[in-house]
Amino acid sequence: MLIWPPFTTKDDKGNVIQKGKVNLGLDLQGGMHVVLKVDTTKLPLDAKKDAIDRAMEIIRNRIDQFGVGEMSIQRQGTDNIIVQLPGVTDRDRALEIIGRTAHLEFKIVSDNIEDLKKAIANEPVEGYELKYLEGERAGKEPILVATD
Repeated sequence: MLIWPPFTTKDDKGNVIQKGKVNLGLDLQGGMHVVLKVDTTKLPLDAKKDAIDRAMEIIRNRIDQFGVGEMSIQRQGTDNIIVQLPGVTDRDRALEIIGRTAHLEFKIVSDNIEDLKKAIANEPVEGYELKYLEGERAGKEPILVATD
């Protein structure tokens, strides 16, 4: 098949935003097709839709970290989610990212500046340990976290 003139995509003002490239889907470039079942049996009826919407958003955020550009995440029926990942070849890694269980932990943080200065100077502070915030400012902001 020949497409002529070459495939272009234009915005609503007529400006070319993509030229000469056709994105190949799962059927042409390979990849993964996963069907996930969300267990909503213990949820009240009004919370089921919200639970599936949240699950889809969590999956989307996890896959964004994996770097898949043309992913497709869709609801199927009342409790299934279909995930399509064109071009993905590392099946085990993709399934690990999609299926991992989230972990949330709360800790008490000290607001005592003097204790924080002691901990930074390698002096022990009873009941607390020195940590550094993780994320965008990783390793840049020291905090004192209560030990268990």
